[in-house]
Amino acid sequence: MPTSRADRRVLPLWLHQAAEYIVGLLLAYMALHVSGQMRIALLAAAGTMVAIAVITDGPVGALRLLGPRAHQWADVALVVGLAVSPLAVFGHLDTLAIIVAEAAAVVLLRMATLTRYRPGVPAAGGGLMMRTVKLAAGTAARGPASRGPVNRGPASRGPASRGRTARTLGFLAGRAQREALRQAPRADRAVANGARHLGTLLGRRRPPPPRPR
Repeated sequence: MPTSRADRRVLPLWLHQAAEYIVGLLLAYMALHVSGQMRIALLAAAGTMVAIAVITDGPVGALRLLGPRAHQWADVALVVGLAVSPLAVFGHLDTLAIIVAEAAAVVLLRMATLTRYRPGVPAAGGGLMMRTVKLAAGTAARGPASRGPVNRGPASRGPASRGRTARTLGFLAGRAQREALRQAPRADRAVANGARHLGTLLGRRRPPPPRPR
């Protein structure tokens, strides 16, 4: 069964924002160690990346001006900008700057493809489990009172109770049968040994034959 796109998005939005802070600061640090006009392009990309994380309406956003969907499109635009920045910048191109720009574009693109921008999109393989856990937790938190009065009289022990009793008896009968089959060889040996022992005793107690006169 093929995996859907939603199932492959395992990165929550808050972790995506935190990663953008870190990658943006690293990008700014690397921009200080390159030469040419690519330094300005890398600094602009680093500032844009951090700004997107700051203004996004997410768990670690500060201003909450940008929705998650708009954040996704901003990430795509930033990936494209980083990828084509060596072509757009004229003049002397630093090889290290080109490598840094392309690596940052790849990292941001990978983050974008793994991020759940909308909270309603479940993680891979975890949606059903999380819903089950939440349902069980809610039921336990409400306690027995939320499930209404429990009738423990004879009426509540109707067909369902008889069905459980029948299943229990069937289980016990099957277990007894398996135990009997397992013990059958031992019982046969015990019976045979007892018969031989009884024959020996009877042989010893048999009166001697009368002597001929």
